[in-house]
Amino acid sequence: MVIRRPRLLDRIRAGREGKLTLMSAPAGFGKTTLVSSWLADQGQAVAWLSLDDNDKDPYRLLVYLIAAVQTVQPRFGERMMAALQGPQPPPLDVVATELINELHDLEDTIILVLDDLHCAQSEATNPLLTNLVEYLPDTVRLVITTREEPRLALARLRAKGDLTEFRTADLRFNTEEITLFLNQMMRLNIPTQGIAALERSTEGWIAGLQLAALSLQGQVGLDDLLAQIEHGHQFIVEYLLEDVLLKQPASMQNFLLCTAVLKRFCAPLCDAVMDSGDDAHRDKSSQKTLDFIERANLFIVPLDAERQWFRYHHLFADLLRKRLQQQSPESVRQRHVAASRWFLQQGLEVEAFEHAAAAEDYELALQIIGGGIMPLQFRGGVFPIIGWLETLSPDVMNRHPDLWVNWGSSLLVLGRVDGVVEKTDHAERALQQLPPDSVDPEILGRIASIRASVAVTRHDHDAILIQANIALKHLKPDNLAVRASVTWASGYAHSLRREPDLAEQAYSESLAVCDQTGHVIIGNMCRLGLAMIWLDNLKFHQVAHICQEALEQAGDTPPPPLCDAFLALGIVHYHWNELEKAREYANLALPMAQKILHTDRAAYCELFMAQIALAQGDVPAVDERLKRLERTIVQNGYDLQRPYLASLRTRLALQQNNPVQAEHWAKLHPQTHYRVVVCLARRDIAEAEALLASDTAPPVTHVDRLLQHLSRALVSHAAGDAPAALNHLAPAIDLVEPEKALRVFLDEGAPMEALLKAAQSQPGTDQVAPAFVQTLLTLFSQPRVPESKTNQPALAEPISKRELEVLRLVAEGLSNQEISERLHRALSTIKGHNKSIYEKLNVQRRTEAIARARELGLL
Repeated sequence: MVIRRPRLLDRIRAGREGKLTLMSAPAGFGKTTLVSSWLADQGQAVAWLSLDDNDKDPYRLLVYLIAAVQTVQPRFGERMMAALQGPQPPPLDVVATELINELHDLEDTIILVLDDLHCAQSEATNPLLTNLVEYLPDTVRLVITTREEPRLALARLRAKGDLTEFRTADLRFNTEEITLFLNQMMRLNIPTQGIAALERSTEGWIAGLQLAALSLQGQVGLDDLLAQIEHGHQFIVEYLLEDVLLKQPASMQNFLLCTAVLKRFCAPLCDAVMDSGDDAHRDKSSQKTLDFIERANLFIVPLDAERQWFRYHHLFADLLRKRLQQQSPESVRQRHVAASRWFLQQGLEVEAFEHAAAAEDYELALQIIGGGIMPLQFRGGVFPIIGWLETLSPDVMNRHPDLWVNWGSSLLVLGRVDGVVEKTDHAERALQQLPPDSVDPEILGRIASIRASVAVTRHDHDAILIQANIALKHLKPDNLAVRASVTWASGYAHSLRREPDLAEQAYSESLAVCDQTGHVIIGNMCRLGLAMIWLDNLKFHQVAHICQEALEQAGDTPPPPLCDAFLALGIVHYHWNELEKAREYANLALPMAQKILHTDRAAYCELFMAQIALAQGDVPAVDERLKRLERTIVQNGYDLQRPYLASLRTRLALQQNNPVQAEHWAKLHPQTHYRVVVCLARRDIAEAEALLASDTAPPVTHVDRLLQHLSRALVSHAAGDAPAALNHLAPAIDLVEPEKALRVFLDEGAPMEALLKAAQSQPGTDQVAPAFVQTLLTLFSQPRVPESKTNQPALAEPISKRELEVLRLVAEGLSNQEISERLHRALSTIKGHNKSIYEKLNVQRRTEAIARARELGLL
């Protein structure tokens, strides 16, 4: 039975148009009970999230937030959830923005309750929680209960009347409520002076009043009770909780103690936990017991409207756990193990793991981590795993070397490469202390797989292949997830060694396994690997298809490594001479690449952006950007990007009529073609011919073949050998015409234009690909306009002045309601403007609209 508090309920109802209801008071002031009482009268959907100390990780908090909303909107945040539970979660700000956008898109208003917010507040989660409150959409009414003053920006909400606040003084029971509670609900007959004395002693603190009432039901005299509790709240808790617990029947005490290990519980879970000890109750009576506890007001809090899940009041739970630990540490372990096995049967693996860890059952915890097709680190459990491992002593870790391996694997999942090798070294040393016949070869395979992954981050192809071979030798055949990851790493090593056939085979094998097991992250890395191989083999349509497939697999919030998908799409459109489209993809790739620390991905993106600017004739901008990138590449040792830099530097120097600089940079590129082009610019045909004669290396990719043909065609044309020039030009065009690749020819500049004109002047039957040549010559005749001076691509329908005003406010982060108030327009009108803006920009979400508007120069 819950006491009704009309004065407070009326205040909550009065603030129903506000965005946030905040209840801030110490433990035991009835915050959760009051919210539950109010929600019982509401007709709106309620998403309730009870927080605990494990929710201080922002990614875990996001997962639980989405899961809470899914209880009332089942399809909410599906793609976000998949991304968050992957091995490399997307950037926090990206997912937080996506969360707010999806909340904006809800058709029906919901009430979102964050119970015990103080448990989740930390330096890591505060930005997420602040943004949630700051940009709370009209579709959500937020209710927060907390023991501490929340570290949130509440001033703006308070000034606008959007905040309804309840503090300790508001929540204290007054005389009327105390009388109702003690004499009607608890069926005591306390005189007025006794009520007044209890009010003075407890200061209206409902937990103290409830404890006092339970003690008085046990025939404790009022005078004796008042004498005992006059020392304050802490003494009330210590004295009265003990008194209440000891007055329960032995069976009830046992039930309360045994189930106190659970952070949340339902009847079937309680049955499993109670059945796990010597005192097992086989009659499956937990549901009856829970019903009795709730009726008796024994500090139980319902967690859902159906009253299937509960938790104990925190004060009560702390006492019960302390008492159980004192009485029987072994019983604590048994109950945790039973809870772990029950959660595992229900598919709730993270909670299963947490109870196994609490039981210090290392074998069970490791079984849960490694169970299923994919390790728990890859299924949303990485943060609890690391948090647990950090609490263990080195002695424990050494007795269970798998713990070191899982620590290294978990760090790798989070992209924290520093420290990973150290963990695998600890594992190897621990294994050396064990009898050789007791070591499972599987652990050796996992250590090698982790080291192969670390070698990938260093582009060390020899180390990758060495460790990958060791891993595949020792890993069990059914360990598909790790074997797929190792096979992908092998593919990357072969790609670095310019062995495209072997790389493509490895990527394809790994991708097939990933699609079978649902390993999205490694599957997408395989897709990106194939895309890079196909770029080198001029298979641009296949590249576009597989990159779009990767982005669809990743969902609305692709993780940073998917920057390569956007980059590859940009390169494809560059080759198709769609330079603005290429630049749009580069602008999407760069901010994602910048989030991948200690890698060359951002430099790769910027080099591509310089290439686009060079194609558009913006020489000063390219010169400045390449000088900066040269410093970055040299200082960070980004050796893979040096040839790319050299090719752009060579072309830039030629455009600047600086053959000395061009020759310097051409010598730093492994392709002979660039030195040949520089020789032709100096009109040194003999040296160009000598370079071609000395270039005996067989071509590895179609790009190699293409550049060989172009070099020979250009040199033959410069030497006046038209038949030889056309003989080399024809196969070059054959390589690129099916893929409609134009930039390879356009980037060669005036010498190529002259060659193509000569090809066009041949008699009709001798002409080489006349339609393709004509297309190229038409493009050569068009003036190049620097990027900074290009007109932004026109929209099919222009954005109106009012829509532009709305769009700018959207970019500032204002909600639809705030925009409505700012512009003095109806909310429905603002939503109509948003719909029109999305259609004109060809986007579906706020983040996409803002990004697209910035690309178009609208913001």
